[in-house]
Amino acid sequence: MQEVGEYKKHPNSDKIICPALAAAVNHGILVPDEDGVVTGAQLENVLKAYGFASDVAENGTYKAAFPGMKRDPSLRINIYKLNSKKAYPDGQKLSVGYPAHHTSSGFRNPGNDSEGNPDSKTFETFIDEYMPKDGIMTLPAFGKFVLYCRTDLDRIQRGNPNSLDGAMPIAVSLLFNAFGRVDKALKGDLYFTESDLRSLYLEGKIPEDWKAKNQIPKTSVLIKITPMLGLKKFFRVAFKRYNYTQGNN
Repeated sequence: MQEVGEYKKHPNSDKIICPALAAAVNHGILVPDEDGVVTGAQLENVLKAYGFASDVAENGTYKAAFPGMKRDPSLRINIYKLNSKKAYPDGQKLSVGYPAHHTSSGFRNPGNDSEGNPDSKTFETFIDEYMPKDGIMTLPAFGKFVLYCRTDLDRIQRGNPNSLDGAMPIAVSLLFNAFGRVDKALKGDLYFTESDLRSLYLEGKIPEDWKAKNQIPKTSVLIKITPMLGLKKFFRVAFKRYNYTQGNN
């Protein structure tokens, strides 16, 4: 398993809109080339370092980064351009133009300042509206971000079944499984504190006192998607994604 190092902000980490990948780069788990390109094999290792079982790491990598493609560790993606068709290096033919993962975080999309920092204004709006008074952000509460993005963030692509409907809940579920704190009072449910969210989304930093869980299974990832979508919509999205994928193979 890839070692998780101390936090050291990478000069290009603010270009990475995924908080988990930004943290992986800032903690030395993931080392992109000078242009920001990494391979499928490297992304699999990131999920393993975050505690996911091997099959989850393999499936999660290709559903998020290379939708519609079979597992191929040599596939490449530019993590500095996840919200662009330029995410895939020239010469690499894929089934779809966008990585599904490009909608994983509206908060880390560059803000309006000239330096391209993460969108802290949007983050603060979310915290003001949705952070519970007890400071405990559980998955159902955080899942409201899915609807928040749909209505308020024009920069997120619409109309692609591998985009907002499918990718956002999966990305949020992976994030909660990897970094969520376990509280026995919540019957084993996971939660984030405001500090955890600030670390991940604004700094690209693994939360304080974090330790990798052991072999997080696929069932845990799927179970945590349903509170955000509801069972009816979950199956509708799954069916829609399946048909879209089949049509691109």
